[in-house]
Amino acid sequence: MVSASQLPQELWDEILNNLHDDFRTLRACTLTSRDWLFSARKYLFEKIVIHVIHDNIAELLELINCAR
Repeated sequence: MVSASQLPQELWDEILNNLHDDFRTLRACTLTSRDWLFSARKYLFEKIVIHVIHDNIAELLELINCAR
């Protein structure tokens, strides 16, 4: 029998790819194995949403422009 650590990384990547919308499981995977960290993190942070209070939009835009 093959242990989990003997499976090629490509198989783990494919498994994690199928979990791309299950954030709770992906977060658990990042804590389970260092080998899974990069692949799971890719899906966890592929989209970042910033909620801004209406009064602070000008400050946010200024901050973004300063970062360029």
